[in-house]
Amino acid sequence: LRAVSAAPGQRSVLAIGPDGGWVSFEAQLLESHGFRPFSLGPRILRVETAVPVLVGQVALLAEDTAARQGASRA
Repeated sequence: LRAVSAAPGQRSVLAIGPDGGWVSFEAQLLESHGFRPFSLGPRILRVETAVPVLVGQVALLAEDTAARQGASRA
């Protein structure tokens, strides 16, 4: 997730794919609109699980990034 994170202060939009994965056309369309693919691993998660996991990961990454920037400014 760190490799595809946005710069601090920028919004993130997450697209959660179907359990069978994105078809080629969908993946290409998303990438043409600036989406960068990543995976949470080989397990298939229900959307009810995937959303809070992703939001938590994004929040943790944002906090970590802010802490690193604060430490580098000190």
